[in-house]
Amino acid sequence: MKYTAGVLAKYVVTCYPDETVFDASKKMFDKHVGSVVIVSETDLPIGILSERDIVNRVVATGKDTKKTKVKDVMTPNPVTLESSEPLEVVFEHIGRKFRHLPITEEGRLVGIVSLSDVAKILPKIFGNKQFVKEFADAMNQGE
Repeated sequence: MKYTAGVLAKYVVTCYPDETVFDASKKMFDKHVGSVVIVSETDLPIGILSERDIVNRVVATGKDTKKTKVKDVMTPNPVTLESSEPLEVVFEHIGRKFRHLPITEEGRLVGIVSLSDVAKILPKIFGNKQFVKEFADAMNQGE
């Protein structure tokens, strides 16, 4: 069986660029996720905002979360992967380059893959818990 990015894609929390960081943070808290994907009015992914972004670009710089717009602190033009991409491509991006990777179908947002999602599926795919440990160790070396 060929595994693709689509098997990992899960529910994605979104917001619009003019929402406040406070509102985005509340969505993340309520849904227990580490990022939100910022979408256009036509639901195309135009940015991503992670917990790390909020700490580094808002809290640590003294900005007000209730006044700061997501568009002012998001990472614009996020790298996305089509759901049909093989898992090897996901592995090339996640952890070393990104902790959250939006998944699309014909450019439309359909889900997101996180580093923890990848770690959870590795034993199912490879049937080897040692591989998961090696993956985690490799990711920690990349930080």
